Parts: sequence; C-alpha cells; structure tokens
Amino acid sequence: MAGFVADGGSAPALFPASLAAADADGSLDPAGVSAVDPAAGSAETVLASAGAAEDGPEANTTESIDEHARVHRTTEIPLPWRRHCDQAPKARLPPARGLAIVSSVQSSTALHVDLADLPGQARALLRLRGPDTERFLQGLLSADISTMKPGQSTPGALLTVKGKIISEVIVLRDEEGFALALPAEIHEAVTGDLDRHIIMDDVTLHPSTEDDFSLVWGAHGELPSSGGATVFTAIHPAPGLLVVGSAEDRRAVVQGIPAADTETFTRHRVATGTPAWGHEIRPDFFPPEVGFVAAVSYDKGCYRGQEPLSRIHSRGQVNRVMARVRARTAPADPALNAESRPSAGVWTSWAPCDGGGVEGLAILHRSVAAPGQQLRAGELAVEVTSGPLGDDPGIGKASNAPATVKLGGRR
Repeated sequence: MAGFVADGGSAPALFPASLAAADADGSLDPAGVSAVDPAAGSAETVLASAGAAEDGPEANTTESIDEHARVHRTTEIPLPWRRHCDQAPKARLPPARGLAIVSSVQSSTALHVDLADLPGQARALLRLRGPDTERFLQGLLSADISTMKPGQSTPGALLTVKGKIISEVIVLRDEEGFALALPAEIHEAVTGDLDRHIIMDDVTLHPSTEDDFSLVWGAHGELPSSGGATVFTAIHPAPGLLVVGSAEDRRAVVQGIPAADTETFTRHRVATGTPAWGHEIRPDFFPPEVGFVAAVSYDKGCYRGQEPLSRIHSRGQVNRVMARVRARTAPADPALNAESRPSAGVWTSWAPCDGGGVEGLAILHRSVAAPGQQLRAGELAVEVTSGPLGDDPGIGKASNAPATVKLGGRR
C-alpha cells in the first residue's frame, strides 16, 4: 500500500462534499456538482435540459497522431480530424529523460494555446509511480492504457459504478510511467478518490504545481526541443500535440508559433468533433451522451462503471448525442427546440465561421441529430449539420435488439 504525496489542502469550494468523499459503494456521487463556469460560447444551462435519455519496449518514433488514433480504435474518427492527422508532425524520442520534438515548424498554419488561458480548460498534472500503476489505472479509468507508448496521450474518464462521468482525464505516458491531466477545479477531489482506491497497490501519487499544458495544432514540421518540456500526441482536448512543462519550457517549444484565442480553439474543436470539459463533457452523464466515446474501451475488461456502458454498447443506444449545428449568429438562449420535440437539446459550444455565421457543438436528442434538421434557439433558426459525433452506435442493431437501453435516472 502506498500513500498520497502532497502538500495538503482540501477540495475546492465549488466541489460538493458528496464528491469529496467516497460513497459506501466506493464511488463518488456526482450529483449536485457545480458546472464549470462556461466560456463565452458555452451554455450555462445544465445538460439535463437537453431532453430525455432512457439509458439512464521502445516507442515507434515516427508514429503519427493518426496512427495513434488507429491503435486505440475507440471511436470512428470524423473526416475533418483524419485530414488534420494526415498533416500532423511525427514525435521523436530523444535519449534524454522525458520527450521532446526537435527541429522547427515550417508551416504558417500552426497555432498554439495555453490551456490555462481557455475558460474552464486549465488542467492539473498528477504523476503516478510504482510497479502497480498500470494495473491500478486499468481498473479505474474507462480508457485502455495497456498499449500506450511513451509520447502518447489518450482521453479517459473516471466514472461512477453506474457508468456516469465524474471527471474527464487525459492519460499521459512518458519514459518514467504514467501521469494524468485532470480538470484543475476538481483535481484535489479526483486525486483524493484515486488515493482512497490505493489499498494493496504499490502506487504513489505526486501532484505537480509547476507544470502546465499547451496544445499545438496545424504544424506541418517539427517543434524546437526543450529539455524540460514533454510532448505527447493527442486527440484530446483537441487533435494536436500536447506540451507539458513549466511556462518557460513550454515557451521554448512553441516559440514562433502564433497563439490562438478561445474562438480559434473552439473552431478547431468543432471541426474535429471534440467535446470539451465543462461544455459538452459534464458530470452525471454517460460518455456516449456527450460525444466522449473516444475515452471508453469496450473490450479491455473490468473497470469501475464498465458494466452499464457494456450493456448500452451490446443492447442498444443512449438517446442523447453530440452533433454539429450552425446559425447566422450566436444564440441568446442555448436551449434548442424542434417542431417534433419541444426540448430537443442544448447548444454547448460555438464560434464564428470564416464565411459568416456561427458553428458549434450541441447535445441533442438522437431523433433530431441528422444533417438538415431544423431547430430553433428562441427566435433563432438553427440547422443541424452532422449526425451523431463521438457516439457509440452499439451492436444492438445488428442483432435486432431494442434501439435504447433503459438504465433508469432521467426521463
């Protein structure tokens, strides 16, 4: 058994006591969690208003981001993401500790953002060390981390025993082991939950207060090296390269790459169909309801929350899904309605389009998640421009099983 290495402190005030302590069943109760204060371009409306859901040895040093996505095979990759991946840089491992990408970026289209500058997107780094780390994480997180190589990251989720999201996580693999990028506003409570599950495992948790995160995308070349920064291929929080390190070390890596603003980052997310924590991804929802199936493994074996997701996958579908929408202007009211369904969903992220109007992501009832479907946000006409994104279509249709699985909860 190993303990939690930290300076102390308590869960942040916005995190309810019910989530700062384990329930009797060993899980956390996400009920009542205060939503992340959303950025301009996100809905304050809780997603529960979106309509009913009846369910209730060495790394390959030239592996591209697209290959990384293929290896994990957790979801169908949208075409815009695949086009982006075809142009992505290739990570190379130096012999030194950590990872870096060398040389220089030659594309004027490359952009970067510091996640801490994006409302609700700041992350806290938690390193895990010990011989039992991989097995420990495999039993708690929804993602399969067994095939990860140094220099890769993968999205995952910490779930309740009922399969509902407690927290998004980004799993990072470097030459020394694993680390997690956690939403900054709940990282203490999530770290506490992980620590309570270290019983007979030789695992120690090491929160970092010095490291932060930048994301680079659109680079057609390679990044300048920095001895203190670590670079990972990523599909979350958006496709690109995730740079982890101190502010000084990250600046050395992204030097010469223009900084993007929140709207530009949101456009990148929308184009690649990537949900964001505090916008689409929120507590108390199944990952397939919020476009987050990339975080779920259906064949790695048991983990907390696996059984309900497996039932959904094998016997049916959830009724709530993520899709793209567009309109001539941003909505004053993000609640979406359709003639056939008064409570059709909620518009969760949006950004101006280059050609005029706005485009974004919404959580919709599956019955209205189809290209060309007309919706309204108050008096504003809204058009759905995609089918479900990041969805688990399940295998029920192949066996003529019911279209949905009723797992209780919301109506």
